[in-house]
Amino acid sequence: MQRFVAFLSLTCITTQFSCSEAKTQFASAALVRATEQDELSASDPTRANASQPSPDAVQSKDYSAADPLANAAERKLEVRLSAPIIRTGNQTLQATALLNGVSQSAVLWSLTDDGVHDGGAISSSGVYTSPDASAPGQSLKIEATLVDDESVQGQAALNLIPTDQVFVTCQQSSSQFPIIAEVFRLPVNTAKLPNFDSIASSKAATVCMEQYSVATRSWTAGFPGVVDLFEWFGLRTKTKLQASAAGLYQFRLNSDDGAKLFIDGHLVINNDGLHQPKAVDGSLQLSAGSHDVVLEYYQGPRTQIALELFWIPAGSPAGTAFVYVPKASFR
Repeated sequence: MQRFVAFLSLTCITTQFSCSEAKTQFASAALVRATEQDELSASDPTRANASQPSPDAVQSKDYSAADPLANAAERKLEVRLSAPIIRTGNQTLQATALLNGVSQSAVLWSLTDDGVHDGGAISSSGVYTSPDASAPGQSLKIEATLVDDESVQGQAALNLIPTDQVFVTCQQSSSQFPIIAEVFRLPVNTAKLPNFDSIASSKAATVCMEQYSVATRSWTAGFPGVVDLFEWFGLRTKTKLQASAAGLYQFRLNSDDGAKLFIDGHLVINNDGLHQPKAVDGSLQLSAGSHDVVLEYYQGPRTQIALELFWIPAGSPAGTAFVYVPKASFR
């Protein structure tokens, strides 16, 4: 066809044919050639598709190399923390990175604080350590970045709580604050612990505690979100106690005002009523493993409070002194 077009151009220049006559002959020749092609296609269908790409071939084309964002968009990096809240005072927690749900160790860890106060530090293995006890509370971000693709990142929020803050906002207990407490408003002149199920409408908040270690103190701080509640309130706290060995466990409950300790539904200590700080002892045989704990407490008139739980674990030597039940023994 190219030779024919060249010949046509030469003809327009060197012969007596007019260009219009040449174009007419060219069109006629093209029509004849197309007709011959149709006849060949009819006799041999494979020739018709020889020069056309198949639809399947087009659809199966891999665009990932041409579009690097196609794969990146499918890679989701998630950061999980062993607890969403941590106290100042060199406490630690573990951060974990998951790439599309699978644990991923090839990440770079970083920490974003308020830019003014010390927010602690995070190691290359994702272990976060809070600043010393003098640091104030603040909101932090724990961030992970894939080593092989810095465009893939994930983050999680972490709340840093001052050492002197007893109760924290929470929806469920965690490794850092394993005791969950429902807070209730109580009528003035309440003389003993109420039936909390019967006053569900008086519930004011849900908070968490680190351990039962509220030594006798003046209390005017209230609770997160309910700062005006510092007298005539009740707490129904729940957690699980981990007994490392079977045997007799001794407990001491110091409170101001009333409190009761239940383990696996058994009333172990009754220290109820309006009173100054007072300690009452009790004991219970426990099997090794996990046990349900419910500790109820109420505060009467302002402003002094106390709520402390001590123990002597099974198998302790004679003469062992009572110590706080440690945070590590609660779940």
